Amino acid sequence: MQSDKNLNTKASRTSRQAALYVGRGRIKATEKTLLELFFKTVEAAPKAPALAYENVKLSYVELYSSAKTLAAWMIHEANIKPGDRVSIYLPNSLSYGVALYAAWLTRAVVVNLGISINADNVLFQLQDSGAKLLITAPTLLAEIQPMLLQTGIRHIVTTRQSDYANMKAFLHGWVSVSRLIRVFKTTESLLIHTRLRDILSKRSHPIDWPVAQPNDIALMQYTSGTTGRPKGALLTHSSLLASLYQGQLVLGRSIPMRCQILCPLPLQHILGITNLLFSVAKQGCVALTSINNLMEHPEILQHPYDAMLGIPLLFDQLLKKSNDLKISDKLTMFMCGGSPVSLSLHKEWYARTGHFIIEGYGLSEASPLIAATPPNRVKIGTSGVITPETQVRIVSNQGGDLGFNQAGELWVRGPQLMRGYWQLPQVTSEVLTHDGWLRTGDIASLDEDGYLRLLERKKDVFWVQNELVFPREIENAATEHEDVIDCLAVQEELHSDHENGVAQRAIKLFVVAREGLTPERLSDYLHSHLKGNEIPDKIEFVDQVPRGPMGKVLRHLFHELPHKVVTHVDNALKSEKLSDETKTEEPIHKKSRHPKDH
Repeated sequence: MQSDKNLNTKASRTSRQAALYVGRGRIKATEKTLLELFFKTVEAAPKAPALAYENVKLSYVELYSSAKTLAAWMIHEANIKPGDRVSIYLPNSLSYGVALYAAWLTRAVVVNLGISINADNVLFQLQDSGAKLLITAPTLLAEIQPMLLQTGIRHIVTTRQSDYANMKAFLHGWVSVSRLIRVFKTTESLLIHTRLRDILSKRSHPIDWPVAQPNDIALMQYTSGTTGRPKGALLTHSSLLASLYQGQLVLGRSIPMRCQILCPLPLQHILGITNLLFSVAKQGCVALTSINNLMEHPEILQHPYDAMLGIPLLFDQLLKKSNDLKISDKLTMFMCGGSPVSLSLHKEWYARTGHFIIEGYGLSEASPLIAATPPNRVKIGTSGVITPETQVRIVSNQGGDLGFNQAGELWVRGPQLMRGYWQLPQVTSEVLTHDGWLRTGDIASLDEDGYLRLLERKKDVFWVQNELVFPREIENAATEHEDVIDCLAVQEELHSDHENGVAQRAIKLFVVAREGLTPERLSDYLHSHLKGNEIPDKIEFVDQVPRGPMGKVLRHLFHELPHKVVTHVDNALKSEKLSDETKTEEPIHKKSRHPKDH
């Protein structure tokens, strides 16, 4: 047996080897920063709608003018300087786009706070990031205000959806920079609390704007921290642009210029914000909603959108919502992320709509895109092809390189990777090798055409009779049964033989079933659909399988509290729109695909 030293030497040597595969195509970047891209679109399509929420739209010139006015206030009143962190804590709203570009105009770093995280994580992320300014909604502020004195936050901007309902009259008067001549003054206090509407209703001093650089950190995207504290992935202007251009090359002309993209996923998440950037590059409009609102009003799908962004859980629930799902003839592109799409969902969605679900795979650490499905070359069961200029390796447990169609840990290298984790050099070095490879922590295989097949998280695979078993394969087989609504496979340790160092384990399948199905009948079905070492030792029916905010199964909860969590898990589809009258509930927020933190 090799020593640990020899294994480490071998791993170090192989990390410098050539990639197994490099994504086809070349990135031709014409813009160096996200602001250059935005300015180009504002100049080319000033009156085109950029963002829409319900019946209110912001054109590109209105979005730019609003962002510029807020940015001037941030510089003069909140003393925001280049490199400072500005935290955004909002559900989907027009104000998110304004806050995002305002922060970038000041050359600040945007800290995305997903609104489905708990108060302790909000406090930790505000403290860890050192954010000076918080932009949020009044209902969310009420929940976290008592803890803000424990953070570096000293300025707060609040916004409601109604802030934009009657603003058209003066928004049109802001096009000329010369008219931005004075700033709105606030009363100094320990925590300054200002309405965005008040800021936007005033004129500001002309600003000598700082110039963003390609290597500036644009976004601090925190991982979900399900097995440890969240970590802030540092994404630069250039890495986010690289991911954007990679996605454009794979999707080709499937999404037209001046497109309309329906986005029920939160902009706070890496999928949502990069969807916004993609739309800006297309001079398009992002139509914002929430998953809850879309589920209550599926007729939204009859509007003439060009594309829709979703997660598997959403597509599945839409099919179950109605036996006669009506979709606009123009809406033909259904992009999906967050977790792999099951074979049964793929089949049913195609049978009901006549269109494929277009899958992708990525991580917050990769800005986020690593693979995406070409719409004209769909290969069901994969996450698509490796994106252009992305290098891929499949690595064994011993650190050696594997070939095509062999399962191992996925390592990637490319221009879209993060700079590192905020203030965590040691953790960064555990995930990023010295020569730039990102260890994803995902077990995957790659075929000769560059299609990626995700199998499982490295820490979630089962060992049965000295062979690897993937819980997802068991779950996919079970959900093929017509009476299985949802399921989750875990491996439990029964007892250990300490003398021989052998642990006795059993596969347990938790199932949400329709009335009439029994564990015995399901077991008989699985015996004819699975290999011998994949068959569950025990099947238990439960009320609900806990899922994260982007629909991913929270497998670790069943290891920790298998009998308690099933009836005390928040419904992942609960999400209410931001309003003046109704308290905002937590919308779905996809947990980041953190390589070491799943």
